[in-house]
Amino acid sequence: MGDGTLYLVTGAAGFVGRYMVEMLRERGHAVRASDLPAEPPRDYPDGVEYVQADLTRPESLAGACEGVGIIFHPASVFDFSTPREVMERVNVGGTENLCLAAAGAGVERLVQWGTMMVFGEKQRRSEPITEDTPHASASIYASSKSRQEEVALRFHGEGRLAVTVVRPAIIYGPRSVYGLADILIKARHLPRIPVVPAMKARICLVHVRDVVGAAYHLAHLEEAAGECYNLVDDFSHLTIRDLLTLAAVVLEKPALTLPLPNALVRWSLQKLADFTSAHEWMRVEGRPIMEQDFLHLLRMDGYASNAKLTSTGYRLGYPDWRIGLLETSRWYRERGMW
Repeated sequence: MGDGTLYLVTGAAGFVGRYMVEMLRERGHAVRASDLPAEPPRDYPDGVEYVQADLTRPESLAGACEGVGIIFHPASVFDFSTPREVMERVNVGGTENLCLAAAGAGVERLVQWGTMMVFGEKQRRSEPITEDTPHASASIYASSKSRQEEVALRFHGEGRLAVTVVRPAIIYGPRSVYGLADILIKARHLPRIPVVPAMKARICLVHVRDVVGAAYHLAHLEEAAGECYNLVDDFSHLTIRDLLTLAAVVLEKPALTLPLPNALVRWSLQKLADFTSAHEWMRVEGRPIMEQDFLHLLRMDGYASNAKLTSTGYRLGYPDWRIGLLETSRWYRERGMW
């Protein structure tokens, strides 16, 4: 059952935040959840204290942090079409506001969500990405997340708030509707799934349950304070080509092999992003069909190591995304989304 600690989860109405809340309640913990909406989602877990809070409004954060022992902070703008100034105001400035409120309330630990996108694009890595790999992303989203890390770790370095940073790879799992899930949801309308053998960039994924499980595990390790951890499964050597091949199986559609050179594929995707960004009629729910920042994700060679995480004793529940994705696909299919 619970350990007497009150846990605060930011962005608790979102994809990852809701899983965090559910896991904490399953373990019997006292949970305070915060997000922008005035009310929590329907069928939210029982026994959760829900408070409305806005990271850009410091006055809304003091009460949310009062009496809290550990904060899980996945809240941020994750939308590749959001302007830079909004990303900076929420992801960077909002984290500064939260850290100030947490430090003032005497919070013991803050677990800050980052992203492995901070490591940027590279055609082919000879060594896996580790926590010490330099940040090198030109993506607006990833740049804001890199600065968000800096803010939180500065508070730790100043001795004002113990901080642990987790950097998830591409997160997947039931209830996800953006990023990888969005591509697959759109792909279900295609008669065939295009598979380009030349797309050999390795892709790194992590199941949402491992994201929240690892965050919880690290929050209770003294040696994890002040450290960063990449969250990725054991199969980051698989490629985008492999993912597209599996997508054809998952979506029960024939694959269409396109023997195109990688340079042509990259050029075509860039032109598609330029065109759809420039024309309102090429948008779906306000976003271009191909977003500029999403291209950074497709170009990133995600050959990565999870050795630092597993050395702490954490064991992945979903070490192989091929199995996790097949399981996830059943959830989407039952709801007519795939």
